[in-house]
Amino acid sequence: LLAGAEQAPEVQHLGFQLLLARLRASGAPLPPAERQELKAWLVGLLASDRWSAPSSPGFVRGKCAEAVSELARLDWPTSWPELQPLLLLAARGSPGQGLMALSV
Repeated sequence: LLAGAEQAPEVQHLGFQLLLARLRASGAPLPPAERQELKAWLVGLLASDRWSAPSSPGFVRGKCAEAVSELARLDWPTSWPELQPLLLLAARGSPGQGLMALSV
């Protein structure tokens, strides 16, 4: 996965940019199973402490928040009702989690 934690920040940024392009594509939408997997992965990122690490640059955090926002625009509230409580929970976490939740 290009946006995975083991990748360099520039590669992570590219991965999130490609994800955004896929979400915004006017062609066939992501299948429901892939959307659910993507939501779980993004929520896991929001809940992790990795955004508080000094090695996590702001441009990567911003691109991740943009991906969550785009998916929320497509699916919330009807197909992603648990998003709001998850964002509130993340906002109460570490400063990095709070910053990510507020960026969405």
